[in-house]
Amino acid sequence: MKDLKENRELLIYRSLNARSVLDEEALICLRQLEKGFQGEKYFEQWLKENGGDGIVLSDLLFEIGGSFVQIDSLFIKHDKTYVFNVKNSEGDYFAEGERWSTPAKKEMKNPLLQLKRSEALLTRLLQDKSIKFPLEPFVVFVNPRFHLYNAPLDQPIIYYPQLNRFAEKLNQKRGKLTGFHDMLAKKLLDSHVEEYPFLKLPGYGFEGLRKGIVCLKCEGFYQLLNRAFFICPVCKNKERAESSILRSIDEYKLLFPEKKITTDSIHTWCGSIKSKKAIRKLLYENYENLGNNRSSYFVPLSNSD
Repeated sequence: MKDLKENRELLIYRSLNARSVLDEEALICLRQLEKGFQGEKYFEQWLKENGGDGIVLSDLLFEIGGSFVQIDSLFIKHDKTYVFNVKNSEGDYFAEGERWSTPAKKEMKNPLLQLKRSEALLTRLLQDKSIKFPLEPFVVFVNPRFHLYNAPLDQPIIYYPQLNRFAEKLNQKRGKLTGFHDMLAKKLLDSHVEEYPFLKLPGYGFEGLRKGIVCLKCEGFYQLLNRAFFICPVCKNKERAESSILRSIDEYKLLFPEKKITTDSIHTWCGSIKSKKAIRKLLYENYENLGNNRSSYFVPLSNSD
């Protein structure tokens, strides 16, 4: 019902990585975002294939009582809702009470504490909506190269080798979903906040970013192949000119939501790889034109997202 997609933070970091030179701190953040996304994507697919009948809601963000809580995955079954905090960590860690760290003493935020907070806030959200339905929370480690020494035995943790047994648990009790479950999913989706308002992003500006159309398959930049297609000199991927330009317009909107979309700005953003006439035609076909002559600019069509 709500599939996992790259969030704005990850998309911005990817774009900046292709169009500029990120410092080490930003590169570490990008790698963490990518790794987290891949782990959540893996678990989402696993849940759909092995969890049996249920409603999967991925990557939810709620504001509850002035606090924000992000939940990697919810799985609504007939008798309860499973709350998952998904981790793609790898390497050896040691648990010493609530403190988790590597042999080199590099600490990890204790995911059990994060899970406890998520469960408490989600419980409050359901209470506010007068919904009574049990929650069962778990931390799931999806990376087979992760190992936790001194692991607490009485905590809701699922390790990669335990996923098959957990699937048996999910399918042990059979029951049908009803309109109540659809209502619950809808109310949760209605409460979902699209974007965390306090993202920490590297500083960037239009002038400091490389212009051109980034390849769909790698971080190369397209060259003109013919009137209808672009080609990447790095991986040789081909893409239709129209779809790649529209994708680049979306990237421009993502990075510069405050800037107006004009023929000149998009022509420059795309590295002048296509004529202004071709850019203008594409904008008229896919956007609504406002203003007149030199003050003309484009906005998304009223029936588009």
